[in-house]
Amino acid sequence: MAFFLKQPYPFPNTEPTKILIEALLIGSSVTIFLVLIRPFGIPNYSFFSPQMLYLASFGLVTFFVMLVYRIILLIFLNKKLENNWSVGHEIVAQIILLIGITFGNVFYSNILNKSSHFSYHYLIEMLGYTLAVAIVPIFISVFLNYRKLMNKYATANSLHKIDDAKPINDDITTENTNDNVVEKVIFMAENNKDSFECDAEQLMCIESTDNYVSIYYVEEKGVQRKILRTNLSKIEEQLQAPNIRRVHRSFIANFELVNNLTGNAQGYKLHFDNWEEVIPVSRQFSKIVLEYFR
Repeated sequence: MAFFLKQPYPFPNTEPTKILIEALLIGSSVTIFLVLIRPFGIPNYSFFSPQMLYLASFGLVTFFVMLVYRIILLIFLNKKLENNWSVGHEIVAQIILLIGITFGNVFYSNILNKSSHFSYHYLIEMLGYTLAVAIVPIFISVFLNYRKLMNKYATANSLHKIDDAKPINDDITTENTNDNVVEKVIFMAENNKDSFECDAEQLMCIESTDNYVSIYYVEEKGVQRKILRTNLSKIEEQLQAPNIRRVHRSFIANFELVNNLTGNAQGYKLHFDNWEEVIPVSRQFSKIVLEYFR
């Protein structure tokens, strides 16, 4: 069990849209559960009665608690835990979320009932009910998702580059030298004055840090770096080639120079020759990588 809990697991979604959708789905599920199942001895109210609206409103409380929880996780814990997130972290996070939802619903119930006396007995009772109902599904859900991800990423080491993939980029200029076409990439800084140019086959990757990007490229003396003041989105607009793509919120990579692709349940990682750094692939860009590497 200890070994399983330490296994890597994908960090929860960090995209605002996905966070909102997930919160809506969970809030709606709570409403449907309370209205249709009527757990915890809830009376069989008429479907259109005010009491049903009261039950449904707990789904809204769940939505807001979920939203606040995920925002806190994103802002304060994302950078510290994303690369070390494990099965155990995920289970604990799910339990903390359940406790937070329970607290939110208990306080909301007190407000609606205009109760000036907070009952710790009722809170503990509701926590017991919530954990009793949800703890087994949480373990099963995390385990099944972990197995699914392990099966998905187990194929990483058997992936090969598509032989017929050809770069297409309107922003790449070409020069004809001794009947050989040399493709060039040109990047402009925010001031539209500073720029950087290199052969496309030399470009390895681009990393974003604050208001700057670091462009890594290969020369005879090794991997070199050029820094420009701009952001990755503007770089991405200037460079739209199928073999040079964004793979993470902070990285663009040249697939042609990738010599190894590894992965686990946290996602894929790109490796390059003679470079110790490893580029992570976000889950939202995994499909792009899989379409290029088979």
